[in-house]
Amino acid sequence: MQIKKIINVMDKQGLSPRTQKSILEVLKPMFKFALENKMIKEAPTTFINVKIPNQKKIVTNATKLFNKVYTGITTYYKDEPFYQALFLFGFTGRRKSEILNLRWENIDFTNDYYWITDTKNDDNQKYPLAPMIKLLLLTFKENKGLVFPSPITGKVIANVDRQMRNLKKHTGIDNLSLHYMRNILVSMLAEQQTEAIVLSGILGHKDVNTINKYLSINHYKSGQDGLKTIDTVLDVEMVE
Repeated sequence: MQIKKIINVMDKQGLSPRTQKSILEVLKPMFKFALENKMIKEAPTTFINVKIPNQKKIVTNATKLFNKVYTGITTYYKDEPFYQALFLFGFTGRRKSEILNLRWENIDFTNDYYWITDTKNDDNQKYPLAPMIKLLLLTFKENKGLVFPSPITGKVIANVDRQMRNLKKHTGIDNLSLHYMRNILVSMLAEQQTEAIVLSGILGHKDVNTINKYLSINHYKSGQDGLKTIDTVLDVEMVE
C-alpha cells in the first residue's frame, strides 16, 4: 500500500509512467536481497505493475529517410568534424550515453575498431570504426580523455539539444533524435533483408528474444555487416 501510494502521488504530479516505474526498479534489488537472506517471505513489489504506453516510433520509407538523415548530418556539419562525427556515431547505431562517454583510449585507429565500455547492458562491446568517422576523428584526435568533451567544462556533454534542433530544422525531420536514428538504421537494414541477429548486434542488444539461447551475438561482426549494407545504400565507403 505504501509503494502504491508513492506511485499514485507521482501520477498526480504528472510524472511519466517510466519515471513512476523507476520506484520499482529501485526497490526490487533491496527486496531480492531480503528474500535471499530470509528476512521476508515475499517481495511487496512482485504484483505491482506500472504500464508504460507503447512509445515505438514507426519508420516508413526507411531507406529514403536514412539517406536524408545522412545528407543532413554531412552537409549541415560539413565544417564541424566534432559534431559530424558525434552524430554519425548515432547514425550507425550507438546510444547517446555511449557516444558522449567514449574515450580515445578505447579507439584503435590501427585496426579500425572501438570499444564501448559504458553500455546499457554493463558489458564491453567491440565495433568496427567506419572510415568516414575515422577521418573526422583524426582531425581533432587526442591521446586520452573523452572523445566528445564539453567545449566549456571539458567534462561529459550534458546534452546536444541545440545541435539536434539545428539538424532537425535543416533536414525537416521534426522527430529526429539520436534514439530515433537507431530506429531509422534498423528499419533501413530490415528493408535490405538484414537478419534480426545482426540488427541486435549492431544496436548492442544482449538478447534477441529466445534466439540468444542458441547464438552469441557478435557485435563486431554485426557492425561490419551493417556497415557494408550502409555502404551499398549510401554509396559511401563505410568499411575497408
